[in-house]
Amino acid sequence: MLAPAAHALARRQSVPFVEALSHDFVALGRATSLTRQVSAAVEQAGLTLRIRIMVRSFDAMCRMVGAGLGIAPRTGAAPHLASVALKLLRVEGMSTRRRLLLAMRERASLSAPAAAFVDRVQQHAAHRA
Repeated sequence: MLAPAAHALARRQSVPFVEALSHDFVALGRATSLTRQVSAAVEQAGLTLRIRIMVRSFDAMCRMVGAGLGIAPRTGAAPHLASVALKLLRVEGMSTRRRLLLAMRERASLSAPAAAFVDRVQQHAAHRA
């Protein structure tokens, strides 16, 4: 979870998912996988997600959280932590694992940057397995 440095939750290392839902959220658009994942977890818990504002990018999300408009899922926040005074919190009770797929036509036809990207993804996946 991503919270402004001055937020009451920011003094903690982790927060139960159900408790986080008692706060306003800054969310990406409804069609994004992150918002759909959070919404599904909220629905499964039989609770309501209090979306205060919806934005179009992780940068905008971090800026809105930094301005005190709410808390947000932590994806994409790392580059903004120092510049916007944000705090990352571990969320307990919500699965955040997603299965991502990488598709391509033929590896041999990839440009050098695309091939380097595929190599990096495969190396990262091998370390996580």
